Amino acid sequence: TKKKILTTASGGRPKAVISVPTSASAEIAF
Repeated sequence: TKKKILTTASGGRPKAVISVPTSASAEIAF
């Protein structure tokens, strides 16, 4: 679920999908 949130927040960029361990940090950042 976090992967989808990151992808949507990042505008669907593959970097968000690759950053699985950073999902929590990225989610807070966004």
